[in-house]
Amino acid sequence: MNELIDERRTGTTDPGGLGEIGFLFAPLVGLPASTVCGMSILPRLRDPDATRLAAIVRQDCVGVDARVAAEGLRCVAQWPVSVPLHLTVLADTIAMMAGPEPDSRLLDAIRDALEETGVDPGNVVVDIAAPIRDPDPASVARGAAVIRAAGHKIGLIDVTVDDVPIALIASLRPDHVTLHPDLTARLDRDAGARAVAEVLVRLCHETGAVLAVDGLSQAADLEIAHELGISVGCGPLLAAPARRPRTSVAVPARTTSIPLTAVVESTCRPPRPTEVSDVHDRSPRIGAFTRPMTAVTASADGGQVRDLFRDDPAVTSVVITEDGRPVGLLDRYRFLLTASGQFGHALYSRRPVGDLADAPRVLPAAADPRRVLDVIAGADTAHLYDDIVVVDDDGRCLGIARVADLLRGMAELNHDRALALHPVTRLPGLPTLTEAIGNRLEPRTGAGGGLAVAVVAPDLAPLVARGGHRAVIDSMRALGNAVSTAIAHRPGTLAAHGIGDTLVVLTDSDQHHMVDQSIAAAIHSAQRSLPPAPTVHTTWLQPTTATTPDELALLVWRAALQPRPQYRRDISADQTGQRPSATLR
Repeated sequence: MNELIDERRTGTTDPGGLGEIGFLFAPLVGLPASTVCGMSILPRLRDPDATRLAAIVRQDCVGVDARVAAEGLRCVAQWPVSVPLHLTVLADTIAMMAGPEPDSRLLDAIRDALEETGVDPGNVVVDIAAPIRDPDPASVARGAAVIRAAGHKIGLIDVTVDDVPIALIASLRPDHVTLHPDLTARLDRDAGARAVAEVLVRLCHETGAVLAVDGLSQAADLEIAHELGISVGCGPLLAAPARRPRTSVAVPARTTSIPLTAVVESTCRPPRPTEVSDVHDRSPRIGAFTRPMTAVTASADGGQVRDLFRDDPAVTSVVITEDGRPVGLLDRYRFLLTASGQFGHALYSRRPVGDLADAPRVLPAAADPRRVLDVIAGADTAHLYDDIVVVDDDGRCLGIARVADLLRGMAELNHDRALALHPVTRLPGLPTLTEAIGNRLEPRTGAGGGLAVAVVAPDLAPLVARGGHRAVIDSMRALGNAVSTAIAHRPGTLAAHGIGDTLVVLTDSDQHHMVDQSIAAAIHSAQRSLPPAPTVHTTWLQPTTATTPDELALLVWRAALQPRPQYRRDISADQTGQRPSATLR
C-alpha cells in the first residue's frame, strides 16, 4: 500500500530512527457516480536516513502504529474531509490488542486524536494490512472485535489468496476489503487472478463488505472492475496520492455508451424470473454512490446554514444530525428561496434550522439502488429529487446520494444486463444458467431435492420456406415470451437461450410436471397467434442427486446441442385436449 507499511514489514535496529512522518492522501472513489467515498491516510518518512524500520516494529509495533494513526488523524483534520478515514495497521498490532496482556495504546492514541479533532469514531476505518500469517487469525479476529467495540469499522487491505485466509473474511465480516495492486494488474491476462476476484466479489456480497480494487492504472483495469461488479477503486488512473485530500475526481468514461432509456423497461417493472438478477447479483450498492455530506446540529441557526450554502456552491443539501443520525434535511434551493424572500433574513437568520427542515429520506448503504424508485414514487413533486441520506447498519450517517447519480447507475446496470440477454428471446445465455447451478442449486441437490432440465426445441426449418426469416424471428420471440410467462410464478425455475434455436429450463424435480404443463399451455397459446407456427419439441432430463454442479452443467450443454433427442414431446399448432406427461430420461 505504501512505503512505510513495507518498511514496517522489513527492518532496522535503530529504535529511535522513525524520524518525522509526513502524510499523503489517496481517495477511494465510487466508480458508478465518480464520487470520493473514502480517504486512505498514507504515511511517508521525511528523513531519508530512517528507511529501515522492521526491527523497530518488532520491538514495538503497537507504538509505531499508534503514533502513525494519531498523527495521521491530526494531519487530515486540517482540511474539511467528511468521508470515512482509512488507517493502516499491522495484523500483529491487532492481535496484541486481545492477547493475554492486552495492549491498548493504539485505541488510546486514536481516541485522543479524535477528541482533539472532533472526528466521529464511526468515521474511522482501521485497515488490517496483509499478510495475516504470523499472528494467529483467531487472535486477529479477537482484536478486530475490540476495534469494533470502540465504534470503529474494520477493513482488510492488500488482499490476495496467500496473504489473507478466505475463511477469515467470512468469519471476520469486515466492512471494507481491498484487492492487492498486483492482483489488479493480472486481472486482464490471468484467468486464475480473475477467478480469485470473482470469489471475493461473491464473498463480500454475501457478508455485506464493500470490495475495492487498488492499483487502477489503465482503462482496461477499470473496465474489468465494472464487469466484476466492483464499485469502489483507487489508483493513479483515478487520482494519485497527494499532500492535500482531494474531494472530487473524474472517472474516465466507459467505451460503451449508456442510453438513459435503458432504465425504463428494466427498473419500472418487476424483474422477470429469467433475468440475471436470479443469479449472483453484482450490482453496486447505494454506498458506492455516496457523496460527502454537510451536516449541522438542530441548534444551528439559519445564518450558519446560509453561509454553508454560500461558501460552497456544490453543496446541494445540509443534513441535520443528532448523535450522528439524520433527523432532518435542508434542500439548497428551497432554503435559499425561503431565506431570500421578504423579511427572510429577519425571520430565519437566528431561527433554529430544525424548524425549517424536511424529514430526511434514508436508505442503508447496503441497499439496492433500485430502492430509490420506491422513495421517488412516494414523494411529491417538490421533493422528488431531494438527496438521499445514506446510513450504516446502526443508522449513522455516511453521506448523501443524489437521485440523478442513482438513476444513471441503474441505467448503466440495466444496459449491461440487456447486453447479456438474447436479442430475440430476451433470455440470458447458457453461461448464466450454469452459473446459477453452482451458485443457487448446489445446496438443494446435496439435500436430495433433485433437479429437472427441459430442452425446448422448435422446428424452424419449414418456416423459412413458408414465411421467411421474419417468421422465424417472430416464432422465437413468441417462444421466449411463452417460456418466460410459464415460469413467472415458479420459484427456483430458470430459463436460458441455449445453442442455436433451443431454450433450456431448469427447475426442481418435484414440480417439473406443473412446469411442463405450464410451458405446454403457454407454447400452444403462442402458436395459435402465429400464422405459420412451428412444431415444438420438449425433452425432460432428470439427473441423480449425486450429480455435481459441473456434471449437471455439462449435461445441460449436451442436451442443448441435441435439438431432436430420442425422448420428446411434440406440441403442434393443431394439438388439443390433454397432453401426455413429460418423459424423464
